Amino acid sequence: MKKLLTLIAIIAINYTFAQAPQGVNYQAVIRDASGVVISNNPVGIEIVIRQGSPTGTVVYEETFAPTTNDFGLVNLVIGQGSVVSGSFNSIAWSAGPYFAEVSADPTGGTSYALLGTQQLMSVPYALHADSTANYMETDPMFNSSVASGITATDTMNWNNDQVNDADSDPNNELQTLSISNDTLYLSNGGFAVQAMPVLENTGGRNEVCSGNTQPGTGWQIYNSQTIYLNVNTSGCNFSTVPRYFTSIGGAGSHYLLTGVSAIYNPTTTGFTIYVQRNDGTPLTPGDAATGLWFVNWMAVGQ
Repeated sequence: MKKLLTLIAIIAINYTFAQAPQGVNYQAVIRDASGVVISNNPVGIEIVIRQGSPTGTVVYEETFAPTTNDFGLVNLVIGQGSVVSGSFNSIAWSAGPYFAEVSADPTGGTSYALLGTQQLMSVPYALHADSTANYMETDPMFNSSVASGITATDTMNWNNDQVNDADSDPNNELQTLSISNDTLYLSNGGFAVQAMPVLENTGGRNEVCSGNTQPGTGWQIYNSQTIYLNVNTSGCNFSTVPRYFTSIGGAGSHYLLTGVSAIYNPTTTGFTIYVQRNDGTPLTPGDAATGLWFVNWMAVGQ
């Protein structure tokens, strides 16, 4: 008999519930001893499922008589051949591992020569899931727990509101929040006092307000090398002078400026910033207008 070579690939699982047979899709390329594909030729194939090891107990055996295609390929579904012994649907996949032993006869007969044995890995777990579909729990710890009383109806209701609100008004439980100084109030009664800021030298919890000036506008001459901008922060409504932090943006050349983070004359409603070129060359508001320079600012305070 000619020696056969085969390329084996477990492709997928043909898995459903009780309505359809179970099986594992299997493909093999049949070649002769010279490695030439045996195409468009009937072949005999025997599949044996062994438990525990490649030479373990035979739990299922079946045969097939497929015909190879133009490329020497045969497609089988393990579990749907001509049964020699055992029952594929009765295999206890949880008691694995299991191995598929494949033999073939290139003449289409039953003089099978062993091609190889391959372990069935993750595919049968879906079959194992099917075999446990009607499993009855026997653990005494589970049977004595609250979970044992959960029914299918209970799980269906988990996403449904089962609370009796005693009325049909969906809005009468809603309340309005308001704040006054350090106190948060509920419209139907109840309040909470917010934590007061800690001392300045150890940090504190404050409010943050931010904004930016209009690009290229508002800049004024301070001297031939310096221009300045008064920044208005009155929209923040600070009751005490906050800490200001700044950066400068624009369409170009603003990276050459110094003084962009130095704050002057800070108040609750604004501050002033002075800038000049880092090389000391003259600077005018026209330069700011051309470069569309603007100040980004952030204020932290009360």
